[in-house]
Amino acid sequence: MASDSVKRVYEWQKAKVNSGHNYHGTPAIAPSLNELEQLEAIANQFGLPFEWLANLINFESAGTFNPAVQNASTKATGLIQFMPSTARGLGTSVDTLSKMSFQQQLPYVNQYLKNGLRKKLDANGKVPDSFNQTDLFMVIFYPVAVGNPNYAFPSKVVNANGGIRTPMDYTKKALKNPPFPDFPYTLSEAKKKTKSNVTNTSVKGNFFGKWYFLVATTILFGTLMALSIYKVNKNN
Repeated sequence: MASDSVKRVYEWQKAKVNSGHNYHGTPAIAPSLNELEQLEAIANQFGLPFEWLANLINFESAGTFNPAVQNASTKATGLIQFMPSTARGLGTSVDTLSKMSFQQQLPYVNQYLKNGLRKKLDANGKVPDSFNQTDLFMVIFYPVAVGNPNYAFPSKVVNANGGIRTPMDYTKKALKNPPFPDFPYTLSEAKKKTKSNVTNTSVKGNFFGKWYFLVATTILFGTLMALSIYKVNKNN
């Protein structure tokens, strides 16, 4: 069964499609639940919150989640805006990427993340608890700035990206209208939130389980008492 976060992105994108959202003529698409679960599996592989990856793709694809979306000036293409040189390094091209489906482009997203995160993963292949949402954004946008939220981008990067001057500028813009605006910023906070949700769900389940048991027991006891009274009255 799809997670609540996957369902949220699915509904988020359906609403975009229904509203006619597009980026310079490239329409928003609504990936299937199965496709979004595959994206979630990629995030889980590196110990990343799916919510962060959804926020990133939402921003990089200008809210379309369309693998064909392209930046007219840089030719960056697709879900995480592969640059032409990046695409070549992955054994493909932006033209080929633009013709792929959402599902077909996911292995390239996975490979790019694997390359970008390789030196930051622990012995289990996961990012450390100190990793944060800006770090993930920079793995995609400007890898050398990972871990440095105030890194000053070169003027050509600033000019090509709407005046984004630092990683924090990027983050502020990316989180203006994402699927998960209030999701924890650091991985350690995200883990605490997940643990808290699991605990609360368990406590809630135990409470209602005990409540249903009490009600059922009361009804059964009342029924047995009624039958006993009925038999006594009948015998008399």
